Amino acid sequence: MPADNLHGFRPDTIALLRQLNSGFWRLPGGNFLSDYDWHVGIGDPDKRPPTWDYAWNAMQPNDVGMDELMQMCRLLGVDPYITVNAGLGGAESAAEEVEYMNGSTNTRMGALRAQNGHPKPYRVKYWNVGNEPYGFWEIGWTPLRYWVIKHRDFVKAMRAVDPSITILASGAMPDEMTVTGNARMTTGKVIGEFGTDADWTGGLFSQCWGTFDGVTEHWYARSGTRFDLDIGQHDPYTGGTTMPPRYGYVPVK
Repeated sequence: MPADNLHGFRPDTIALLRQLNSGFWRLPGGNFLSDYDWHVGIGDPDKRPPTWDYAWNAMQPNDVGMDELMQMCRLLGVDPYITVNAGLGGAESAAEEVEYMNGSTNTRMGALRAQNGHPKPYRVKYWNVGNEPYGFWEIGWTPLRYWVIKHRDFVKAMRAVDPSITILASGAMPDEMTVTGNARMTTGKVIGEFGTDADWTGGLFSQCWGTFDGVTEHWYARSGTRFDLDIGQHDPYTGGTTMPPRYGYVPVK
């Protein structure tokens, strides 16, 4: 790091990031999360082992963990937003993470945070259960009927540690389930239908109502492309035998 670094972050990069005027910064995020153990991202950064990212087949240096996230959010003037691993991770690990971030020094994980040089609780408000749990590409993916059980277990464990946190559920409307091929994989129909297992957000509302304060929808716009229904019938990512463009997208002519 340059000598003028800001608590381990480059000042020129921090200046650029401030210009985004973001409301939140999330860590961890993306498909990497579903095999990420937050316990390896605390303590002295110079003594942490790098971690292998099985989602993207890449080595992660592991220099930025929970405490570094909080430092960066303070530098940027944004709220931290933490997503817990609900892929291969369990509810107990998520509860420990809440305790590490928000617990007093009288708690086991709060004492560990103090030992790592941060005695004052961070009081992180926003927490998300899982990342794109509807996606068959996710490590530890489960169908909707099992996910709702997992979601409820996570929320119960996390709120037992800190009832004041705001919990966000990970949703996907039928349009997202359609264009990613998840609807066809789930119900055999290309187009996601409301009220079926291809209606992931609907399932959260019908079976997990009262356990979350908001829903994080996943939807990605793709410039210069459109979803082709016929190609979507044979997408190799959902069991097809041909090799069309990924997820049934074709260039706009």
